[in-house]
Amino acid sequence: MGRWAQRTRQGGSVNVFASMQLAVVDGGDPTTLIITYTDGGNEALLTAADFESNPSGELGTFQAVTGANELTVQFSGDVSSDDDVTYSGNAVGFLTPQTIGIA
Repeated sequence: MGRWAQRTRQGGSVNVFASMQLAVVDGGDPTTLIITYTDGGNEALLTAADFESNPSGELGTFQAVTGANELTVQFSGDVSSDDDVTYSGNAVGFLTPQTIGIA
């Protein structure tokens, strides 16, 4: 007969990836989303073209860090009626790919 494990092994380094939490349409501009995310990523490496709005397929054309854990992404067209936005870039520290719901 086999023996049951008495302990579990834990340890190693903690690997933290930032995840994007929520996207909100900028009230004054239907082509712009304000995206909030968790700590952990290097937002300086994010690229606007790595964001695509769904189902319209609009691509990001400009992005800027606008606050603590907040990013503004401008798209090539109106995204105010879209359901979500997909991030598929390779910025260090960000989970990829990920889909962010638009509120």
